[in-house]
Amino acid sequence: MGNDNTQDNPKDSTHPTRDNPQDFISRNDVRIDTKGIHCAQDSTKIRVADLTGTGMRLTAPASKLPEVGTAQTYTFTDQDTQHELTIQGTVRWVRKGSVISRRAEIGIEFIDLTPSIRDALVRLAVQGELLISNQPDADSQTDSQSRTPNINLYDILAVHPYASGSEIKAAYHKLVKHWHPDKNKTPEAPARFEELHKAYSILKDPTLRARYDERFGPDQQPDQTAA
Repeated sequence: MGNDNTQDNPKDSTHPTRDNPQDFISRNDVRIDTKGIHCAQDSTKIRVADLTGTGMRLTAPASKLPEVGTAQTYTFTDQDTQHELTIQGTVRWVRKGSVISRRAEIGIEFIDLTPSIRDALVRLAVQGELLISNQPDADSQTDSQSRTPNINLYDILAVHPYASGSEIKAAYHKLVKHWHPDKNKTPEAPARFEELHKAYSILKDPTLRARYDERFGPDQQPDQTAA
């Protein structure tokens, strides 16, 4: 992302450079911009600017920043499902806010995420729903499928994983026309419209699509065709 350019402040020792071995490894992963997603750290609510399968970027008040290299615990809560997901992450870089904004950015690398929790976080970023919990008493009636959700951007756009760029574009435009909140007044329309936009923002970009396929694409999924 553009605002990861370390040349803006090359002398900031709290923000590792690209040559620093402590550099944030998620820099080259598929980044998904989030909207309205927060996590809690020591009872402090922090906004998640974007996340990937291996880390996230947070925005926080510049008055209270963590030290680079420290491990911290972050909790995500879905108010609708009451699912709560607690993970650990290491602070890889901190960029202090300006005098005007007074907001800082923090780069977090996740620690030892299981595949199901990793996929749940990516799905949270795309769909705004947390369908898995590591709280033992949370929704004990939830079936096994919803506890191990798999993000699938191709399913969101209703296209084949090997669809061409023009096919993906056509499917996106057809669906957003149907789900646009100005025309579709159903309660789920705004969330569905946002979900389509986020999925398309990744699949329309050849580089981002290739990175997504490396982690979540058809070659990484169990074979569902064998009978």
